[in-house]
Amino acid sequence: MATPPSKLKKVFLVHGEKSSMQQLAAVLNEKEYQVCIPQKGKQFIL
Repeated sequence: MATPPSKLKKVFLVHGEKSSMQQLAAVLNEKEYQVCIPQKGKQFIL
């Protein structure tokens, strides 16, 4: 994944251990993806 897809607005990480999600979020942020690790129970309108 060299360049983020132009239609992708945000990546939500919702499964896995918090530390693993944070590591993946850091990698995705370096590749210019917008990443959100929502708190349990948080809702979003897509």
